[in-house]
Amino acid sequence: MNAEANNLREARSRIAACFEGRDEQGRLVQCRDALNLAGLGLTAEEIEARFTVPDRGLGEIGFGDLVFLRYLDLTSNHLERLPRGVERFDRLVWLGLNFNQITSLTAGAGRWPELKRLYLRGNKLVTLPEVSAEWESLEELDLFGNEPLESLPHAAVRKVMERLSRAGSLEVVIAGTDVWERSQKAGIKAESDGRITREILEWLLEQPHRPEAQPDPKLEAFDTLAWLLPKVEGDRGLSVAKAMARLGLENSEWFSALESPEAMYQKEWFSAMRVQLDRAMGEGAADLPDTGVWCAWYGSRLHQHLLALQRQRKQFNALQNEVDEAMDSGADAVREAAKTSTGKARRA
Repeated sequence: MNAEANNLREARSRIAACFEGRDEQGRLVQCRDALNLAGLGLTAEEIEARFTVPDRGLGEIGFGDLVFLRYLDLTSNHLERLPRGVERFDRLVWLGLNFNQITSLTAGAGRWPELKRLYLRGNKLVTLPEVSAEWESLEELDLFGNEPLESLPHAAVRKVMERLSRAGSLEVVIAGTDVWERSQKAGIKAESDGRITREILEWLLEQPHRPEAQPDPKLEAFDTLAWLLPKVEGDRGLSVAKAMARLGLENSEWFSALESPEAMYQKEWFSAMRVQLDRAMGEGAADLPDTGVWCAWYGSRLHQHLLALQRQRKQFNALQNEVDEAMDSGADAVREAAKTSTGKARRA
């Protein structure tokens, strides 16, 4: 844990070093156009979180303020998505994202009119965002080892074909992807080093492409925790959610823990959570750990339901109705678990 905390401090120190202060209007003055956060093992949430630098008079700053960056290296972190703010970095020339766990760029990619080199080796992309067709300056795109990569936007494919007609103007590596494997099984001509060829591009245009759903801003801003807690106020068995909320954890932090309830015992905040659970559930609940894990499991299933609805781009009202139905259908089970817990506690 100390190493993780040190890495986060180091990242914030490097971000702060990109600013020299504020001007007379209070606007941040950026003095560096390159940032290297490679190998620090950070999540997107950690990178994008704002922080305060009181000793230099910068006040509250964050990664998203670095709008004049030209070189950004986020290689070998724990990114599952792009940190918020990158889409506004219109001056980017070089972007390193190799060896993360990025599954989609749709929510975070920008038009990046000056971007020349984009490294995405060893991620988990299924496709590229539709905006990739607008990366007019791109000279090198490395998609090696994105095994799930199954298609590319047809508009982007046509752009690459145009660029390939100008010798040496664009190099795209797709070896180690589903696209590469299928094209080779189909007998499509390819380069030995895994670079894309005109023949593969023509083949791709014949393949179906399923665009990724654009994120709904209304759903992105939806605070699941704040909406969920009042709805479970009366169910004593779901007081675990309230207890975890008192710890001040980010939604993403405690929801990720709920996805694997048995892993909660390994979290550094578990002992603090037990104190909150004791208060929420009342003293004398002899089987509190089991009850807590059961409630955590229920909460995780509910959250997965929410995520599934988001992926389907449901409207906000439909989302509420769906989850209301899920809550109603599970209410009897929740109450029964709470009664069982209370009965065991009394007998003990």
